[in-house]
Amino acid sequence: SSEIIFIIAAALGRILVLPPEQPMYLLRNDGSKKHRGLDEFFDMEGGYYRERVRFMTMEQFIAKEGIHGGQFPVPADKMKDVLSASRVCNPTRKVMNWKSEGSPSCEIIHDYLVQYAVTANITATHHECLVFDAGMYNKGVPENPQSAKEFCDSGKRK
Repeated sequence: SSEIIFIIAAALGRILVLPPEQPMYLLRNDGSKKHRGLDEFFDMEGGYYRERVRFMTMEQFIAKEGIHGGQFPVPADKMKDVLSASRVCNPTRKVMNWKSEGSPSCEIIHDYLVQYAVTANITATHHECLVFDAGMYNKGVPENPQSAKEFCDSGKRK
């Protein structure tokens, strides 16, 4: 959840980069505002929050780190699209279809970030139960796969 991400950012003293505004379930039907950001649900500008969590928008991040010479440069031929998607994006729209109308695809931001990310390859045979023991954390493989399977199959989890 967002709250956990906020706590991790505060605890580690990291800057949180907020995702672009996008349609949110049920709220996307609001005729006055279709796209929303996390800042509409949390008092991020309040002093109590600001004292604990440093943050910037995705657009601010791209403007700072996505430029030539930045830590995560955006290729020049993609900058216009990445900047547009960093403000507002649509998670259900495919990249090739957005230019005709509406907001760009969130895939544009995803594809940009993936270039610089390290993502663990985590798979699960049980879609309702993931076990993160030391082996999974350190090597990407459970220390005792049979024990993990028995735990997940038992239904004795909360």
